[in-house]
Amino acid sequence: MTFEISATRWLVVGALVAGLMAGCSSPQHGSSTARSTNSASSTETTDHPTPAASSTQSAADVLAQYFKAIDAGQFDQAYALWRTQSHQAPASAAALKSQYPGVSSIRMKVTGNTRTEGAAGTIYATVPITVTEHTRDGTDKSRTGQCVLARSNNVPGSSDKAQHWHLHSCDLS
Repeated sequence: MTFEISATRWLVVGALVAGLMAGCSSPQHGSSTARSTNSASSTETTDHPTPAASSTQSAADVLAQYFKAIDAGQFDQAYALWRTQSHQAPASAAALKSQYPGVSSIRMKVTGNTRTEGAAGTIYATVPITVTEHTRDGTDKSRTGQCVLARSNNVPGSSDKAQHWHLHSCDLS
């Protein structure tokens, strides 16, 4: 009995093995790490991004964009970064604005490694942060916690919008 395997099948098998080997050699499967040293404007990737995270921005970059928009009073832009399926998303840009009464400026700092995990065609990235709000009366209020962002895991047929990071939840205290 003789088995013949075409060159195309060998290429497919080789690509699958190479992909598995690359995933197994990373410290955490499918993880990327982001750290910030200053405020929302400085996010530095310190690990290799996952293929899905390498679209155009990292999850931490999108989170920085979100807080920059709030800082600039651009609540429509900040609201657009929420995932429509999120149960924590504000009802509107006006509802988002009402969450920051009396705030004259806001700064976000990434305080640890971004953790990513996948489920059912979606990638979730958990970003630990500290947010400092400066109010018009001169007081500062800092809140610490984490925000979770989500995006499609490059599922065939998914929209371009679905393949970009969007806020899924944000828990700060």
